[in-house]
Parts: sequence; structure tokens; C-alpha cells
Amino acid sequence: MTVLDWYPARYEAHGSTAGEGATRLLGRPRLDPLTVLMRETLQNAWDARRDDTVDFRVELRTLNRSQHDALRKRVFVEGAEHVLCDPYETGEPENLYGGLQQALERDELRVLEIGDRRTVGLGGPLRADLDPEPGEPTDFIDFVFNLGAPRSTRLGGGTYGFGKTISYITSSARTVLIGTRTGNGDGPQHRFIASAIGHHWAQQGRRYTGRHWWGRLHDDRIGPVIDDEALDLMGELALPPFNSNGTSLMILDPDLQGRDPHATVERLVEAFVWHLWPKLIAPPEHDREPVQPEFLVDGKRVALPDPREVPGLSPFVEALQAVRHHDSGRAIASNSFVPPVIRTIDYGVQRRPLGTLGLIKSPAPWRPDGQQQEPDVRPFAGPAHHVVLMRQAELVVEYLEGPESPIPGYEWAGVFRSLPAADDDFAAAEPPAHDSWEWQSVADATAKSHVRTAHRKISSEMRTFANPVGGEGAPASGESVAGLADRLRSLMPGLDATAPSPRSGPSSNGRAPSSAMKVNLVRAKPFYDGEHVVRVEAEISASTGGPVQLSIRAGVQTDTGIETEPPIGAAAPRVRSVSVAGRHLRPDENGTWPLDVPDGGCTAEIEVASTEPVAVRVAASAKREAIRAGD
Repeated sequence: MTVLDWYPARYEAHGSTAGEGATRLLGRPRLDPLTVLMRETLQNAWDARRDDTVDFRVELRTLNRSQHDALRKRVFVEGAEHVLCDPYETGEPENLYGGLQQALERDELRVLEIGDRRTVGLGGPLRADLDPEPGEPTDFIDFVFNLGAPRSTRLGGGTYGFGKTISYITSSARTVLIGTRTGNGDGPQHRFIASAIGHHWAQQGRRYTGRHWWGRLHDDRIGPVIDDEALDLMGELALPPFNSNGTSLMILDPDLQGRDPHATVERLVEAFVWHLWPKLIAPPEHDREPVQPEFLVDGKRVALPDPREVPGLSPFVEALQAVRHHDSGRAIASNSFVPPVIRTIDYGVQRRPLGTLGLIKSPAPWRPDGQQQEPDVRPFAGPAHHVVLMRQAELVVEYLEGPESPIPGYEWAGVFRSLPAADDDFAAAEPPAHDSWEWQSVADATAKSHVRTAHRKISSEMRTFANPVGGEGAPASGESVAGLADRLRSLMPGLDATAPSPRSGPSSNGRAPSSAMKVNLVRAKPFYDGEHVVRVEAEISASTGGPVQLSIRAGVQTDTGIETEPPIGAAAPRVRSVSVAGRHLRPDENGTWPLDVPDGGCTAEIEVASTEPVAVRVAASAKREAIRAGD
């Protein structure tokens, strides 16, 4: 029976990195640990891919008794009590506890497994102190032993090699088990090792860094168990088998942050969708998505939504597809009534291209009143007004915030992707967590200038696109929407009315005649309840009341005007209800809505529905009913 050897790393005479320092190499990411975990593990898998598609699997499960016993009696036979953890990261001795030992003593022990397949696995030499052969990969020693190894994948996502520490941070025991199948010589090789990063400690006059490994000792150095021994242990722990090269991580005793297992995996799914959605969208001329993910709780699958169906995320997908088509020389295919806008972000008088920016406007997917609040994994609240920054690896760096749309109920979104020639410049600007571009920290002056210029030009394009007429933002709630449409004609206005523009002159006596009817559409609220609906408030004003015919026209706002005839196979927006003071009106045979307006006027509530999330334009007018002879 295979029993693993324990190797605690000692301080060298000339100094070493303490374990607690190693877990802080990520800095203080702005994102929560589970979100960082999804970003970093998928990034590692993508950089290790063999072709254009990667299988990615996440499962939170509870170990059964035999699996639990295998950990205690075969893997962590020695040393568990020395993996000292500090849940509050205070560094104070009174906060330290034997995290691994406590986890192994529990009656119920959970593990979080994250695995990739159709990758190269963790290959290369097993010793970090020897110079590898030219061109030989160093994936195993970089992931298991080294800290801060430089990036070796051209146009890859990783840059510093610090991201692996998030696997330890999300473990209450600060312990991870690593199994991999990788090519080695004439055939594949299986490797298995366990690793922990705790606090430093001392025993019998010797100081230890807090880093630990469990594997096979050779000449006072530790390495993994190989092939049959590795397969035997991975089978005992029920790690998924390897039908191709790849890597599996088993995070011991994951910190669920007070959630139940199902809620934890749902949060991981949300983090994956919002931060890794480009890997769920097939590029042009490809029939498969780049990543094939699977999420499970104790063997039961958790559904992963299509990013194109996620409220608030779909316009970013449309913008990325526009960038992909543009950069590959293809015509931009778009399902939007308002086509995406493409801008090349360049540098200097020679206009060196740095990247491509795609921008799009669309109705905001508001939820009906009373629905649950948005999950806090989502990077922003309310309608989108952001540009997603990414490099050639198409991994989301951040959602860069811009000005909100000046039209209530609408949003805009964008994607900026660096071009291959400038990709390294932007990679140099990323901190260890890869969650921003910090040009101030770039050492190379040319690269720093490229990133700074790109950031400035992207911000400028965001401001222009959000409000191309240079307005000061959304109007006051009482402003006439006829005037709003006049000021913001080139955006995506949703309302028209019979009111004249504020620049129009007065009537001959300076006042509107007492019999004049006027309709102001003062506010609109989009929402969804099985179809896309815009609820509009129409203020009908008249000094003298009486019978009135209300006319309503609904169409689709495009970049060239208003379309009332839908494309073949599509349905036109329709007026689904009109009400005054809670009383629903019925249209007459002419398609107008008769109503009695009291002296001074009233407010009608109009709902226009569409099966597609298009920019709906609503126009309304009113006239008095003609007086028939004999009345």
C-alpha cells in the first residue's frame, strides 16, 4: 500500500520565503476569492491547451469514508499538525491553528475539485534546481515548487505564475492535492503530489517556511509518486480518470464563506459566466466553444447559462463577436437593430494599432418589480456602461466603467481586445491577479506609453459613444421627452410626442389656444415578463376636457430612422395595453383609444411589447373627437 512521505521546507541559511508571504503574492484582488479561483484556474488550463478546445470540470463533493481514510492513512500520515493556518491573516500566534489536522479529524470533509482535460498536463522535469533542456517545459516545477515563474506561453493569459496560490487561499486547510497526466518520452506519465502553504514554524532548533509536500523522497528532495502509485492513490480518492492529458486539483476543506454547497457552486457558475464568458462563445468559423465546462455538486450537474441569455451580459457578447469579425477581416454579422461601432485604438503619429474596440447600444434588461436582487458576483449594478478589457487570450481583465446612458432604460457595452503585436505591452501592465491594466507600474517606457495611450483613447471613445451630442446626462424627470429626443437624436431615444421643440416659437398671442391638446411622454421603464415591454407615461394636457382620440404608434429605432415594418419572420412591436387611473381602454375600429379627458388633462399608461430585445420607439398624439351634426 502506497504511503506518502512528508517533506517540510526548511529555511536556507541565506533566507527563504515564508509560507504566509507566499499566499500574499496575489496582493489584494478587488474580486472575491472564489471569482479569482475561477479566473486563475481556467487561465492556467487555457494556457496549457493542446488545441482550440479545453474540457473544464468543477465539482464540490463530500468524501465518503474510504476516501476520507485514504487521506489520513495514505497521504497525510505525517506532518498535518504542522500546517498552521490563520483564517484572519493577522499573523498573530494566537490565531494560528492546525488547519489540515482539524480538517482530517472532521466526520464530514468536503473537497472542491477543478480539472482540465485536452491540455498538456504538468510536464517537464521534477527538480527545480537543475537547468532544463532547451525547449523543455517546466510546468510541473513551476506549478508545484516555484513561485513567480515567468510566463512561457506566447499570447497566453498568465504572466507571473502567482495565481496558483488562490487554490491554497480558498482552502481552510491551505492544502491542495495535484494529479496530472502528461506526455513523457514514449508515452503518458501520471504524477500525484500533495502540497500545503501554511505559516512558518520551528522544531528542535530548526526553522521551517510553512511550505509542505507529500510525495516520494529521493536523496532528501521530494517529488511526486509516478504512474501505478499515482493511479492507485487517485483512484482511492475518486479523482476523475484521465482519458487525455490534463490536471486535477483537489482543494481540501474549501472555505464556503457560510454558504451551503449548492449555493457555493452556483456562485462559482456566476463567476465563470461573468468573468470567463468569451470562452463560452464560439469564434467565427468555429463550431465549438473554446471551453466545455461542467459544474457539479455531489455528482449532480448545475446548469450553466448561455451568456447570450444573461441579462446585462448579452451586449458584451455582441461587441466581442464584432471585434472578432473585424480583426479576422470578415463582415460584421449582428442581430442588433443598431449595428456595433468599431474603432481602432492606435498610438503616435504613425498610428500604430494597439487594439480593437467594439461598442454597441441596446435596451437595458430591467427586471419586474419584486424580483430578487442581482448576485454580487456581477461586476456592476444596473444597466451596462462598461468596456471589457482583454488581451489575445480573451480572458476578461476588467469591466472598465464609463458614463451611463443619458436615456433611461437603455445601456451600452463594449469590448477592447489588444492586437498580437501589442499584447505583451498590456500583459506587462497586469498585476498578479490579472484584474486591471496599471500602466504606472510598467518598467519599459514604450510599453507604458502604449498602455497609457490606449486607456486614454478608450475612455474618450466611451464618453463620445455614451453621449455623442455632449449632453450633461439624463434630463430631469419632468422634462418634455419631445425636447429630449431633439437633444439626443443620434442616441436610441424611445419616445416621441406632439409637443413642440423648446426652440419653437410661441403662437400669435404667446399662448396655446385653450382647445389645444398636447401629449408629453415623460418617462419610460423597460422590463421583462415573458416578453420585452416598455411602460410609458403619457401626460395629456388640455385646459378644457372632453372626448379625445389617443393615437399611438410603435416602431423600432435604428441608426437610420424608425422601422415599423419588421424583417421577415420577426414580429413588430405592439401596443398591448393603455390605461388611465387603473382603467383599461379599448381601441376603436380605427385603432385609436377613445377616452374622456378631464379639465386640465390626465396621465395615460401605455405598454408596448416586443418579442425581441430591440430599441422600441413610441409616438403618441391626441385630438378631440369631431362634433357630429345633430349633437
